[in-house]
Amino acid sequence: TRSGLFRRRTESTKTANVVGRLQGKTDRCIVFGAHFDHLGIRGGKIYNGADDNASGTTALLELAEAFAKSKDKPRHTLVFVAFSAEEVGLIGSKYYVKNPILPLKNCDLMINMDMVGRLKESATLSLYSANLTPKITSIVRKTESSYPFSFSFAPAGCFVS
Repeated sequence: TRSGLFRRRTESTKTANVVGRLQGKTDRCIVFGAHFDHLGIRGGKIYNGADDNASGTTALLELAEAFAKSKDKPRHTLVFVAFSAEEVGLIGSKYYVKNPILPLKNCDLMINMDMVGRLKESATLSLYSANLTPKITSIVRKTESSYPFSFSFAPAGCFVS
């Protein structure tokens, strides 16, 4: 259901998330996510998906493949989720939060990859989060000198309950 200022519209369609799981040494988990839908053409304006959803989905698949090929078993169980219907109201991620493959209390971190193809000339990787803990910020800052770009932090998003 989508609501506008003066109207309410309900549309129905079938959609699905795609979820993969790599069992770690524990049931503590890290979730990696990206969305694979995009807006296409609306009102004659083209909304290209390559720098939005396609870049995040590609990064998600590359990470899943790299971890799956690794000889070392990860400490955390890794969950890879390609969300659908994000552009029309975060439907895929809301569904996953209500129906996770592991209890959310076991999730230590969720990394959502969206618009990873928008690295600007300034070579800054922007990290947006509803919960940038001091521990995570510290870890990122410690690794920053190992990369040819800098990190910026900004609050964004929200927790879905």
